[in-house]
Amino acid sequence: MTSRSSPPPGSLSGSLARAALISRFFAAVLVAGVSVRFAIASYEHAFGTAGTNSSPGMQPPRGTPAPVPSLVRPRAAPSEGAGAPQPGRPRSIQLGISAGPGRSEIYVNGRLLGNTPFVGDTSCKTGLPLRIELVPPSGPPLVYERECRGTMIEISGPPP
Repeated sequence: MTSRSSPPPGSLSGSLARAALISRFFAAVLVAGVSVRFAIASYEHAFGTAGTNSSPGMQPPRGTPAPVPSLVRPRAAPSEGAGAPQPGRPRSIQLGISAGPGRSEIYVNGRLLGNTPFVGDTSCKTGLPLRIELVPPSGPPLVYERECRGTMIEISGPPP
């Protein structure tokens, strides 16, 4: 027997080679199973079919309201003026500032937000005043008063 021949069938290395082949097969089967499960879950999430039963024996009795999927929250009936924002309600608005000298610090209601030029989001309460201060590296600060309404505030000129 030469050193380059394959090991005898009953040897330890032959057993290890078979075990490695079998474990790769089972790993591939497990990965395929998990992939199929993720594909089904993403389909249900995308098309809202989670929580529905298509089997006739599992249908609720007549007169029973259909179950609401967990991703959908029931809304209260719209009240008069529901389209208008409610005063004092927190909201997020976009803020764009190109006024003042470059690298001026921006404070919104006393909170440092960044430096000019600035494009980003901030939060405020609907209908309440918004105090925007631009503090340049040298010189007096520029103060702007705006009301929290709409979806965007843009400041590009000197304060009024």
